[in-house]
Amino acid sequence: MPMNSLEEGFIQRHLVFFQAGLSFFCFFSFQVARSILVEAGFMKFVLLFLCIFICIFAVWVVTNAHSAWDCFTYRHAAIRFNRRTRQVHVFYTPKLGGPRSYDWDDILATITPFDNGGYFVLNIMAATPDGTRYYDSFPVGGELVKHEECLGWWEYIRRYMEEGPDEVPEPGWYHTDRLSLKESFLRWFPLREMTRDKARGHDIRYSQWRMVLMSPVLALFSLGHFVSMLTSRKVAWTKEIREACGGR
Repeated sequence: MPMNSLEEGFIQRHLVFFQAGLSFFCFFSFQVARSILVEAGFMKFVLLFLCIFICIFAVWVVTNAHSAWDCFTYRHAAIRFNRRTRQVHVFYTPKLGGPRSYDWDDILATITPFDNGGYFVLNIMAATPDGTRYYDSFPVGGELVKHEECLGWWEYIRRYMEEGPDEVPEPGWYHTDRLSLKESFLRWFPLREMTRDKARGHDIRYSQWRMVLMSPVLALFSLGHFVSMLTSRKVAWTKEIREACGGR
């Protein structure tokens, strides 16, 4: 769900902790299961597995109630750019007031550096009609390595909104809004990003070796990401926004 940078960072950290914890739990359960299957029957293994799962899940919910609420939410932080009405629709959960709409002419793009310039995020700020103050902000997309990439990302959006879809190239790939184990693995295995960077002339050999060496951990994170997606819901826009966007 879209939110300001502090809220987003808070929730992302908890999602990472949740996925890391889930990955550790899967690894631990596998080791326990292997030893039990050798020494005991299958039913004893099932009962012990259920007890371990219930205990860990109960402790996690009690001690991390807020992060549990954030994990069991909506799958994506959806944003819709409507060129026909010149509006930007941003999805917020019902507890944050539901979706919000902004006039295209009342927004300003900024680029926020993180980790001492290690990566950058494109943020959009919404102003009051008289332009005297900015009252809301939300990130668009994920982290980008270079400042210039954020500029290019904003230029892509600007040209689409002001010049039309024929003036921008087709995206290399899309993030699907359906539940997909493949998408969860591609979230942690950056194959598409490396293909893009190689086409731009970047040396990706270091990234390839790092991905290979970390592949067991990335696989566990991917499964954790899939479970977090499985427990969350698909974004549901209001009828007014769907009609303004052509009924979709």
